[in-house]
Amino acid sequence: MNKRVILLCALIATVIGSSPAWALSGSSLGFDVSEGVGTDGYAFNGILGLWPTGTAASTELSLNYTYLHSTIGMETRTNQYTLGLAHTVDESLEGHGSVTYWDDSLNDIHYAGPSFGFTYTWTREEKEEVAALSLNTDLFLYQTEISESSSTRKVFDTALRRYVTKVIPAGTPNANTTQLHPSLNFEVPLFDQAAIPYMTYGHYFYSQNPGILESLVGRSRFSGSSNQLNGMVGGFLNNNADVGVRCYLPANLELIPQFGTEQLITDNSWVITQGVELDWIFLSHWTSKLAWSRAIEEGVSQDIFTAGLTYAF
Repeated sequence: MNKRVILLCALIATVIGSSPAWALSGSSLGFDVSEGVGTDGYAFNGILGLWPTGTAASTELSLNYTYLHSTIGMETRTNQYTLGLAHTVDESLEGHGSVTYWDDSLNDIHYAGPSFGFTYTWTREEKEEVAALSLNTDLFLYQTEISESSSTRKVFDTALRRYVTKVIPAGTPNANTTQLHPSLNFEVPLFDQAAIPYMTYGHYFYSQNPGILESLVGRSRFSGSSNQLNGMVGGFLNNNADVGVRCYLPANLELIPQFGTEQLITDNSWVITQGVELDWIFLSHWTSKLAWSRAIEEGVSQDIFTAGLTYAF
């Protein structure tokens, strides 16, 4: 475990541990471990809940670190840091934003930028949710620094429509692109809040052709990362959509199956994503998590299994 992770954990623990008792409501500390064929990683996350006295509003400050190392397709080693803030105005309106930094230290590429959005919830007179709509937007600047010496990369040849090995000459100019990703999420509770199905759709816009940057860093199929460029799917995306349902079961169990698809911008091909997560609340404050996720690309699947534990104050 590197020094940055240790410092981040110490910061999360210090902030939550030094907070007054009234601020601990809604706060939590969590840790996840992920494993798959040729893939391993872990994540730390902390939430500090702030509940002003005498008001219905609430504010949450969150901090997350995720690491993932993958040797599938092309080796990647990625780190992601996210600082977020969410504020609930009332039972109908909630706003949220975050700042993210991500880097792939093996392939000389990184991105940074804000995410922001809001959620509007329709409720009945008894304040029971009828439906909720979320609008979210990511604005990330991707950059890469090519070394002074030449390097060999696996790149996508649009004429041959397949990946080929190519030598990137020394002195090749650095590349960058700005990615804008708006998305919509809609949910409707059913069966007296026992099940909440949802659907999400997003589209990606780029300031410059992302294929140029993708070729320079040699992103290939099945290049896993902590989040963007793009999760278990290699390369930049054009569209994404997924559906799922949060099922609240007896014995404090929550089951979340989901199914989605992502379109690669390089060749407009579609990748299937699927997964399921099982959460269990026990001893009042603890939540355990078991999750499985899969990406199916050109008939080849990649699986990642995750286990986690969170303590809520």
